[in-house]
Parts: sequence; structure tokens; C-alpha cells
Amino acid sequence: ISDIANKTGKHGNSITAHELRWVYRNRHDDLVKQNVKFFLNGEAISHEDVFSLVGWDKYKPKNRNR
Repeated sequence: ISDIANKTGKHGNSITAHELRWVYRNRHDDLVKQNVKFFLNGEAISHEDVFSLVGWDKYKPKNRNR
């Protein structure tokens, strides 16, 4: 998550990283909450579980949509 949040490392600038940052910026939007699902080891997990992971606190978006 740190690479994604900091836009660094092997995965920091990938398409998926861009998409995850977009979801993070829009995480309070009801349509995003209803339509974006996260899974870990085949089990659904909440947006709160995903965005409370260590590393997201380092992400400082230039444009906060929400």
C-alpha cells in the first residue's frame, strides 16, 4: 500500500494503483461504496478495512474529490 500511496516502487504507478487512489479519493461516495467490492483470500472485506491499512496515511492527493 505504501508504494501505491507514495506513487513509488514497482507498483506505485500501475493502472491498478491509479484506480485504487481514485477509489480512495472517492471512498465516501455512496455509488463507490455500493459498486466497488474488495476481497482478501476469497472473502469480502469492507472499504474501511482496505483504507485503514498502513500506508494510506501517507497518501496526500493533490485534488480531494470528496
